[in-house]
Amino acid sequence: MTDIATQAGVSQSTVSLVLNAMTGTKLSKETRQRVLRIADELGYQLPEGRKATAADPIPSPSVPPKDARRLILYLVDEISTSPHPVVSVDGAKDEAWSQGTLVAVFATRSNADMESAVLTAMLANPLLAGVVYSTIFTRQIVPPATLSAVPTVLLNCYMPEGTDPHFSSVVPSEVVGGTTATEYLIHAGHKRIGFINGEPWMNAAKERLKGYRRALASADIAFDEALVREGDWQIATGFDCTLSLMQTAQPP
Repeated sequence: MTDIATQAGVSQSTVSLVLNAMTGTKLSKETRQRVLRIADELGYQLPEGRKATAADPIPSPSVPPKDARRLILYLVDEISTSPHPVVSVDGAKDEAWSQGTLVAVFATRSNADMESAVLTAMLANPLLAGVVYSTIFTRQIVPPATLSAVPTVLLNCYMPEGTDPHFSSVVPSEVVGGTTATEYLIHAGHKRIGFINGEPWMNAAKERLKGYRRALASADIAFDEALVREGDWQIATGFDCTLSLMQTAQPP
């Protein structure tokens, strides 16, 4: 789709909307026809083996049976500031492809209007099988109400406690990670264990610290706040925090 977008002078999102015949989007007829023509010239295979030309009308697909829906929306608030979302997207695409399904990815940059526009367009697509609703940081969210109309999985986010558990949620095991790392050092015979954390406001940092403290308590090792440093997930900061710990009177 990158080549089509480049030659047509539009975004990859626009190409995806056109090629998947999504309705409800404000795209001109000329833009749609230009994308279809370039897709044809580049050998892109449209549904049902049909070749498109500039004179083709915009497809109006009929509603397919449920087992024929072969499109998943992957909606994420941000994707460019961290490598982790890219890995998640690649995993979703690979698994979907192995099941004969495509994934359409949209990054909204936390723009509510853009998110609403994407959902309006995608939920109107009869080929849509479901939605992966993801966030770059692990956090609590209130999902858009429109998602109740389609099978949805929350990725790296979760709903408030006590709310209707309509959506399944997949989140990192941050507490387990903090516990396991600390237990490894305890089992190796260490008792003064330093902990370099991320930004304290983040769920991941809070949960990993909780796991660290849990492992210490289980081993009857007193928690020492002097052994904890707050970082920002960056290598340089981690290096500085390590030096800070090692320069104490009783380094870990």
